[in-house]
Amino acid sequence: MDIFKKYKKHKKISNFTIIAMSLVLAVAINFFVINSDWVTKNLKTSLLEAEIKQNSWDVFLEQSWEDIVLRSNNIIKNISNLNLSLVYNPENIEILEITPKLNSETSSESNTPWINTVIIEFNGNNDITSWEEIFRMKVSKKEDVTENINIVSANFTDISWEVYELQTKWITY
Repeated sequence: MDIFKKYKKHKKISNFTIIAMSLVLAVAINFFVINSDWVTKNLKTSLLEAEIKQNSWDVFLEQSWEDIVLRSNNIIKNISNLNLSLVYNPENIEILEITPKLNSETSSESNTPWINTVIIEFNGNNDITSWEEIFRMKVSKKEDVTENINIVSANFTDISWEVYELQTKWITY
């Protein structure tokens, strides 16, 4: 007799738990998906909204096979030089080589731990088109763990020596 009472009590608790979780899920779906008040609009992100926000950077890093490539997302005209700093974990990541793809020369300075400053001097008048490869980095990792490489303080100088700040995007490598 006690076994049946315990079974019925357990069954009631299980049913109550399922109903309570269903109610919480229904309220969450209503709050985040269906409801359109200002809190919901600020919290939720659809794929379309994420793609629109994704195009807000000027230069970005992209993994290409075993290399990491710096690309431009916008057209940059009359560029004289490009300066950017790469922030990464030097205990695990080592930048072996930076090879420019355009008519340019690259110098790399690493005077601060965790920060590598890259300066690209362009020969003559150059324009960078959208999705064009600016340089390619050969990178090695000591341990196979996920690391971030961030671009900070990126700017370029045009032929009239005016400096323009660039929006950047980091990469998980």
